[in-house]
Amino acid sequence: MSNETKPPAPPAKPAPGAKGDDASAKAARSASPASPAKPSAKPPALDERPLRFVDLAPFAAQLETGELIAMLRDGRGHVRANAALGLAAVNQPALEVVMLLRDSEVRVAAAAAEAIGLLGLLMRPFIPQITQALDGAQPEVVDAVVATLAELVGKANDELAIALDVPFALAMRTIVEACGRLGAAGVAFLISAAGHERSRVRINAIGGLGRWGKADIEASMACLTHIEANDSVPDVRKAAKQASLAVIARTKVEVVDALPKNIPDFEDRKLGVSELAEYAGAINIDEMIYAIADGRTHVRIA
Repeated sequence: MSNETKPPAPPAKPAPGAKGDDASAKAARSASPASPAKPSAKPPALDERPLRFVDLAPFAAQLETGELIAMLRDGRGHVRANAALGLAAVNQPALEVVMLLRDSEVRVAAAAAEAIGLLGLLMRPFIPQITQALDGAQPEVVDAVVATLAELVGKANDELAIALDVPFALAMRTIVEACGRLGAAGVAFLISAAGHERSRVRINAIGGLGRWGKADIEASMACLTHIEANDSVPDVRKAAKQASLAVIARTKVEVVDALPKNIPDFEDRKLGVSELAEYAGAINIDEMIYAIADGRTHVRIA
């Protein structure tokens, strides 16, 4: 028996086509199950604190319309306000939001006004109710909603005309005020509404022309002249006549207490013509007119 030691066997070669451990590891990783997805973020709780529209808008898909409408009747003001903004986030118009414009809490009414502005044309069916709800609303709420109504002129004229069927003072504060912010475009709407079948709508639109008709005098006067001559209702004809006088009336100049500052002693004592003549080149005519309107006699020209 030989005492020679046998050499160690050579390492086995990988099978042809195999790519070694890297390929095996890659295959193992691809076969392993994917890590579970993280759960999506939840919307903030509407009953904990006051929220803004930007807080709710990213979670619109997770907000339930029915729950939001129910929250509009909650006893807590911040919940009602949050619900109104939530409905704006999900683009859901609702008459219940309109009712909040006269909420006892100003922040709730302001949130309702903001929601109505965000919903815009979607609130078109409720324009008459919005106008009526502004009767007794806070001034800042009225101002915000009037801005929204102005944006709807030319897009929801039928509903805006119907909304003029309210007491004259309310019409002036709402629809007519919105038209006044638009210049000639607002006058065009009022001219159209002045031909409405309802007499109160016509009278209120005519009153609006009397207030804002100078923005397009020719069109306003043509409309008012025709109504005064042809409308079947005496009160409407009378309103047209009064509006015509208002449109053609000269604008009243408002004076202010602005006295000349470049003439010594002008405010302290009565100056003679000879003294004033020395400063003739420095006298500002507008300032002199204002000075004449001043109640102090020593300021008046001798």
